[in-house]
Amino acid sequence: MKILVTGGAGFIGSHLVEALTERHNISVIDNLSNSTLENIRPVLDKITFLEIDYDNISENFLSKHEMVLHLASSVGVLNTINNPEEIKKDVECSCRLIDKAKRSGVKSFIFTSSSEIYGDKTKKMHEEDIPRPVSTYGKAKVKIEEHLQASYDKDQYLILRLFNVYGTRQKSGPFGFVMNTFIEKAVRHESLPIIGSGAQTRDFTQVQDIVNLILMLISNRDVPYNIVNIGTGVSTSILELAHNINKIVGNDNVTYIEKRAYEIEHRTADNKRIKDLTDYEFCSLDEGLRKLIDSHLLDLKKISP
Repeated sequence: MKILVTGGAGFIGSHLVEALTERHNISVIDNLSNSTLENIRPVLDKITFLEIDYDNISENFLSKHEMVLHLASSVGVLNTINNPEEIKKDVECSCRLIDKAKRSGVKSFIFTSSSEIYGDKTKKMHEEDIPRPVSTYGKAKVKIEEHLQASYDKDQYLILRLFNVYGTRQKSGPFGFVMNTFIEKAVRHESLPIIGSGAQTRDFTQVQDIVNLILMLISNRDVPYNIVNIGTGVSTSILELAHNINKIVGNDNVTYIEKRAYEIEHRTADNKRIKDLTDYEFCSLDEGLRKLIDSHLLDLKKISP
């Protein structure tokens, strides 16, 4: 199948593109603003790559594809709070992409949305729950979801709500991404910054699980749903995450810092749909942590004098 991937050189996109090239004819659009060509260097000779904004994709180019996988997006909740025009542009450009894909005859459109659309809930988040996003980022994802639902027939689109994805190639920094931020500090025996009490819970999902499940859903032409959560269904507190990372690395430093106004307390997937569709066994957090820590330690050795 001829598939176009937007944001295909990014964190999730690059892992997905590597896997897709083994089975499909892949085009990648990425402006490299939040990514690097090195992420897809091993498969560059197997794909068509265009370094442009996805808003500049022509309908003629789109018409050569059977499916669009739309991953390109602004990165991080804090980033979108600090740069509201950026997330506004995301919505406008994503809606235009959906319209152009539809006019061009693209048969299928898959959009990677976010668990941010659910807002703050103590119970597991189900696909039928009414979206109640707190963040600008979550509100933007809802708008894109709604436009896709209004534009494509039910058997032509799929919305994937991803829960706290982690893994190699993910950047750390001020825009979230707690997993890599913690590990980068832990392997250097620095203090891990805990926001508030650390009682906030998240559903940490390994990027290879995301990739495997997207491949399975693409192969299954009879998915009876238009919205699917992808998360492990396991809740882990931020404090527990910090302690687990420190224990593996041999660090014992944590620092408590002031809670942020926009901080969501709890987020865990009800993943019955994806389990029923695929019977997939997710990577355990302990296994995922150890793999990612090993990768960070290897990178640290490469840059050490």
